[in-house]
Amino acid sequence: MKRTLTGLCLLVCCLSCEDATQKPIDGKTRRIIDSIRSETLQKYQVVIDSLCLDQEKELLPVYLDSIRRQREKEIREKLKNIPK
Repeated sequence: MKRTLTGLCLLVCCLSCEDATQKPIDGKTRRIIDSIRSETLQKYQVVIDSLCLDQEKELLPVYLDSIRRQREKEIREKLKNIPK
């Protein structure tokens, strides 16, 4: 999955380095490019969303456990400071 994301980033970087001195694009070509871009974005949006969900499922329990341990430590410290 990381390879896919890395490949996508490299592709975007390479495409953004095009020669800016080229002649302007006509309307028909622009529509074709826009439709290809839209289809590609939709395709990769699904991949990126699934990567995010996978990472959330993997990391959320770790973060919650860490927060819970920190909170329990704070509660123990407060309980120690209660006058008897």
